[in-house]
Amino acid sequence: MKPFNTARSLLARGGRGLRFSSGLDGIDRLLGFIEGGMSYLFYGDGSAVSHLVHSILVNGLRTALISSVDLLVIYINSTDYYSKRNPLDVDLLGFMSKRLNVSPHAIFSGVQVYAAYSPARQEEIVLQASETIRNSNSACLVVLHDPTCFLYSERTRVTGFKSLNHAFVRLWQVGQEAGATLITTSPSRPSVGRSTPGSVGSHYLKHMSTVVVHLEWIDGIHTGLKVTMMKHPSRSTPSSGLAHLDGPSVSAELKHEAWPEERLVSGGMARGGANGRI
Repeated sequence: MKPFNTARSLLARGGRGLRFSSGLDGIDRLLGFIEGGMSYLFYGDGSAVSHLVHSILVNGLRTALISSVDLLVIYINSTDYYSKRNPLDVDLLGFMSKRLNVSPHAIFSGVQVYAAYSPARQEEIVLQASETIRNSNSACLVVLHDPTCFLYSERTRVTGFKSLNHAFVRLWQVGQEAGATLITTSPSRPSVGRSTPGSVGSHYLKHMSTVVVHLEWIDGIHTGLKVTMMKHPSRSTPSSGLAHLDGPSVSAELKHEAWPEERLVSGGMARGGANGRI
C-alpha cells in the first residue's frame, strides 16, 4: 500500500508555503515563525484572537510582497447573526499595514473573504475555498475564523457540530496537500481553577492542529496578553510568555468582551455574495 505521506513529499509541499512573523514578538518567541504546511489553533479572549488574526494577515501579505511570492489569502468568516459576528476590521488592517510601510490597498485587495451565515452555508463555502486552494499554484494562507459560532444557538447546535467537523477536516486535508498555512480560531471554555481552559468546539480542532495556543488578557496591564502554547511538534509545552498589542481596536471596553461583535464592523466590507474582497 502506498503511504499517505513521505518525508520527501512533506518537504516538497512545505517549500510551497511561506514563513513569516505573526507580528507579535511574544508569540514569535514561543512559536517561531508562522509556516506553510502547518495548522494553528488560536483560542481564548475574542478581541485578542481577532487582533492576532489581523496581524497574521497583514504580515503574511507583507512578507509575500517583499519576497515577490504569490500568496493566496482566504478569510472564512462564520457569522451567526443571532449570536456571533466576526467581520474583518478594516481600520485595524489599515493601521497595521501603514505601520509596516505597506499600502493598505495591497492588503485589502489581497484578502479573499468568504462569509458563511449558516451551518449548511459553512460547508458550501469551505467546498468553494477548497477548490480555489487546489487550483492555485501559489502559497496559501487560510483563516477559518471561529467556525464554532453555530454551536452557541439551540437553533443550529446539532447541525453546527456536523458542519464544524466537515469544514475543518476538509480544509485541513486540502491544506496538507497544498502546503498551506491554516489558522483556526475559537473561544475558550470556562476556566477551572488555575488550569488553562480548553477550546470550544470539536476535538478535531485540538488534535489535528499542529500548534495550539491560548490567549488571555492580563488584568491591570492595558495591552498585556498572556500567551500559553499548549501543543507544538518540536517545542516544550505547555510554555507561556507575554505579548503586547497595540492598535485602534485595543481598548478597555473591547478587552473584556467574550468575542468581538458589532464594535468591529467599521469602514465597510465587501458583501458581494459568497466570495468577495474587502
